[in-house]
Amino acid sequence: MPQSARFSLVPCALGLTALAFAVVVACGDGDAPTATEPPAPSSTSASGARPADAGGSPLTDPLPGDAAASRVPRFKEVKGVLHVHSAYSHDACDGEGIVDGGLNTACIDDLRAAPCNVGLDYVNLTDHPAHMNEYEPAKNLLYSAAKGDELILGQDGVSPIGNLVSCPGGRKVLFTFGYEGNHTLPLMMDRHPTQYGAYATTRPLAEVKALVADLKSAGALVALAHSEQADLTADLIVEGGADLMEWYNPHGNFLKTLGVTDRVTGNPLALLSLFGKLDPFLAGSTSGAHADLLYLPLLTEWPVEGFTKWREVQKKRFVPGVFGSDVHQNVSIDPVCKGAAQQALCTAAAGGKNAALGLLLAGGQLVLSDGKRLDSYDRIMRWLRNVTLTNDLTPAGVKGALREGRSYGVFSVFGEPTGFYFEGNAGGTMLDMGGLAKGPIALTMKVPDAPTPTQTAVSFDANAAKSAAVRAVLFRTDGSGTVEVASATALGATLNKTVTEPGSYHVEIWLKPKHLTAALGPQTALADREFLWLISNPIRLEN
Repeated sequence: MPQSARFSLVPCALGLTALAFAVVVACGDGDAPTATEPPAPSSTSASGARPADAGGSPLTDPLPGDAAASRVPRFKEVKGVLHVHSAYSHDACDGEGIVDGGLNTACIDDLRAAPCNVGLDYVNLTDHPAHMNEYEPAKNLLYSAAKGDELILGQDGVSPIGNLVSCPGGRKVLFTFGYEGNHTLPLMMDRHPTQYGAYATTRPLAEVKALVADLKSAGALVALAHSEQADLTADLIVEGGADLMEWYNPHGNFLKTLGVTDRVTGNPLALLSLFGKLDPFLAGSTSGAHADLLYLPLLTEWPVEGFTKWREVQKKRFVPGVFGSDVHQNVSIDPVCKGAAQQALCTAAAGGKNAALGLLLAGGQLVLSDGKRLDSYDRIMRWLRNVTLTNDLTPAGVKGALREGRSYGVFSVFGEPTGFYFEGNAGGTMLDMGGLAKGPIALTMKVPDAPTPTQTAVSFDANAAKSAAVRAVLFRTDGSGTVEVASATALGATLNKTVTEPGSYHVEIWLKPKHLTAALGPQTALADREFLWLISNPIRLEN
């Protein structure tokens, strides 16, 4: 895996020289995608034909709330994050995870505390082979007997495969380990593999398949990171044998927002404009904007490539999607405006955006108005997560649920989607996300009752939550493309649709976060913009 991405913008419009903007974010390869607006999901097939049951074909009437409440869930919802880097990654902890052989214990403590603080149930660590492959699994799992941790041993009764990290109050969070290479993201390994290679078009297919076989022999669930990048094609995902792929990763989102790739020149006016949008959320701001909502201006440049590629993959093979957090706690900025003349020009161009200007002049960590860094483990784990359906909070239980697709991704920065579920009934056999049956299948989608504040995140009351505007959409993907089957726009509605056409049926819920208006300070226009809130894995109807 390459070093952390660094970005330099050399001015053209300001006429300055030697200005540099450097952001150290998660590792990534390939070209940065071009910026696009958040898409309205397509309601036509790849050929442009509108299916008979799309759009104007309504679902049955919403059921009363008490009818939906009679449902008995078969699984518990457990919340977790995948693709997380600790001090054992060469580029994590501000590049100082391991210094002179010593571990950055402060950074480790931040990571261990974060899932406890934000109410998560599991964390899968995916450090880079430099340096995770140099340490035994107990170290990779951040095990600490002194802090009350409990190792989970594998079938051999000797090898540690999980660590129950102790939280204040006695709650435990399951930590498992894997690694991140070039797109390769094995999760929940039983042991170190013999290979740490790339899953990319730069390698022959036979080598990719051999890598996957070796990782699976090590007990790994083989996921793929950075699906938005061009050197990971849909065909390679299908043919190489991966178990999972990322729908989305904040690293690609940041690249898209910045509009740059490694060492590509650009216009600092665009950078100043971006920082102007972020100014209400930065340290020193008195705007009243909640620091966590800085994520919303970043999400306005929506990275569609990973989602589009996932749909392409579903045409040929079922591969569940997941959200990757890719958190390293390593974001910083090099000073952009150096010298009196440059500082004067930057000050004029900043237009009184004092917090943003201070960052451009001084550089350093991106500290927000809550006094904490932009990319803290806590904050990223509040922004997005995976919700997995399992009654077994063990490495095997979580791994099995993810492999089968019993999960959905949620941008929890907008609140938890309380009350959501998506399931099917095929002739009396109940199906959860990831399920497969012959048709017809009676699908049921419960639209969330309302956003609910996440632990230690943006607060809002029940009345405000009801102001969120939602668009819940059921899609079908088959060999010819993806089509909209039905949609709803009411919080709390229970929607029923019997489907007979073969394909993969998944749910996307988009919302306008009007319930966050008061927490956006001067950026209230973001409350009227539509963002993806939730995406599910599909229920599949076979021929």
